[in-house]
Amino acid sequence: MNPKKYFDLMERMDQMIRFENTGDASEFSERLGISRRQLYYYVDELKDLGLPLSYNRNSKTFFYEKKCMLKINITIRELGDSELSDYKGGNFFGKTCIVQYPCTFAV
Repeated sequence: MNPKKYFDLMERMDQMIRFENTGDASEFSERLGISRRQLYYYVDELKDLGLPLSYNRNSKTFFYEKKCMLKINITIRELGDSELSDYKGGNFFGKTCIVQYPCTFAV
């Protein structure tokens, strides 16, 4: 999955979770157009980021235990020669770059 599709999917998941409108795992994965296994993989990633994600069996929805949201920022910039030793980067369209995508959430 390309990064834009991945981050769009994570933002859609976050929005549905915040509104407590996911349905059970089968419904949630179907709405997102992914398999249940992929859904649980992404749920684990959200938890690994520190989001307080749980599932309510009575209302059949995923929810955040505290008010929060996922915010994804992507910055792409060319590195100067003096910065190259400070970062792990790569080659992007023929230029040496670093991609930063800090994920933050507000509680």
